Amino acid sequence: MYKTNITNLSEEEILNLFNKNKEKELILNRSLVGPHRDDLIFFFDDFNFKNIGSLGQMRIIGIVLKFIYIEYILKQTKDLPVVLLDDVLLELDEFHKNNVVEYLNMYDNIQTFECSTTKNLYKNLDNYNIIFLEKYGKKI
Repeated sequence: MYKTNITNLSEEEILNLFNKNKEKELILNRSLVGPHRDDLIFFFDDFNFKNIGSLGQMRIIGIVLKFIYIEYILKQTKDLPVVLLDDVLLELDEFHKNNVVEYLNMYDNIQTFECSTTKNLYKNLDNYNIIFLEKYGKKI
């Protein structure tokens, strides 16, 4: 189920909502309204999966959705998407980490940016050049 934080509003009402929150957002240094704040809610036997699933299971659902989106773009447009992943392997066990890496290795031409605080998670990415950034002169 898709749950939005903006329901049945006209374009003008949405713009007013954005303008109304602008000052508060600048103070908080984050956006309070918009589609990035919406939720996809998954149910398992009439239970909200967010309440019964582990962090790893929730992460797998997010990864699967990202992979479905990649496949959709490839089939619909024939264009290669740029994939942005943020710490997707963090809460996964070895089996699921290897499955994600195996899936990423299937695509030679898709540009992928993965952000992580743990660099040894990506040792099995065969087709990728991996760049580790530094912060304050120290390797991350």
